[in-house]
Amino acid sequence: MIIAHWTIIMIERENKKAETIANQILYEVMMNGQIGNETVVVRGTHTFSLFMRSNEQCVRWEDRLKRTKERCESLGQ
Repeated sequence: MIIAHWTIIMIERENKKAETIANQILYEVMMNGQIGNETVVVRGTHTFSLFMRSNEQCVRWEDRLKRTKERCESLGQ
């Protein structure tokens, strides 16, 4: 029972780490004005996809449970 809970905790910790990295990547792209076609960024064991949607810059990744996650920020022109 303890091992099952520990496994869940470790998976969610890794998912939170990936989310933090995704936010950093999106922030870097927004600050540097690197807006363009879809780009793949690899950081450690995580792969992220940067892309544009309407007036937003977005980052997408897959978490440890194979769920697709996405975060977008408006370009605020």
